[in-house]
Amino acid sequence: MTPFLDRRQAGYYLVEKLMKLAKEQPVVIAIARGGVPVAHPVAQHLGAELGIVLVRKIGVPANPEYGVGAVSENDIIFIDHKLLARFSVPSDKVESMVYRAKMELEDKKKSLSYVRRLDVKNKCVILVDDGLAMGTTAKAAILFLQRQGAKEIILAVPVAAAEAIPDLEKVADQVIAEKIIRDMRAVGHWYQDFAQVSDQELRQLLAS
Repeated sequence: MTPFLDRRQAGYYLVEKLMKLAKEQPVVIAIARGGVPVAHPVAQHLGAELGIVLVRKIGVPANPEYGVGAVSENDIIFIDHKLLARFSVPSDKVESMVYRAKMELEDKKKSLSYVRRLDVKNKCVILVDDGLAMGTTAKAAILFLQRQGAKEIILAVPVAAAEAIPDLEKVADQVIAEKIIRDMRAVGHWYQDFAQVSDQELRQLLAS
């Protein structure tokens, strides 16, 4: 399969799959930062408001890119105990890993404090990220939106690891992916340009 050019192009691939939801008058929520450029064309074409949710993965000490859990806003913590066992993470390390993720999330909140938050209570929510590897950040975001009273949550991503989807289908009402990959090593491999989303770009996208 061919990688996407960048996150924005990937978002346009999702538009066609999501247009049927326009009649639901959904709210589009992006997992910041990487999900915002993907979510922007989705929100524009559906005529929906675009907001964000902040999540920080709890990474394996030897390889922080592999998330065994995640922390989202309102102190929601999700730990995947199967992944802890797979990566042989000692139980006495988990508390410090969670603490580090919480501190990183607080820094993220401060840097994005200017972003207006959307009310999702009783709304159909399309939750967008740039991809799913382990699915832990998406699960933490879904738990947060459920606590906020979302009526329905559709998780939409350009690329997803096949093994991550079944567990997410248990918590989301629907999971939509343009590319489903077996043995996916990292989301970034499926983008030609996977640069960090700058604060300037984030401001422009959320204001337009």
